[in-house]
Amino acid sequence: MFASNDYYCRHYRLFLLLDITLMDAIYMTVITMSTVGYQEVAPMTAPAQVFTIILIFFSLGTLGYSGSQLIGYFFGGKLRES
Repeated sequence: MFASNDYYCRHYRLFLLLDITLMDAIYMTVITMSTVGYQEVAPMTAPAQVFTIILIFFSLGTLGYSGSQLIGYFFGGKLRES
């Protein structure tokens, strides 16, 4: 009925409340905290999850940089100089 603790240790499972891997836990944390929060149409492998995490971080960084540059342009006095 229940698997032994040895099974979860051998397979590097995070078994606190859910039966998920550490990579799945990190992946779900990133997509939740970044408010992406989409559901996959097919199961994702660990490399695909790592790629998605990196893509989300770069996208949020680009969005943050672009937003700060626009705010600086409008409120930094450069608009009046143009």
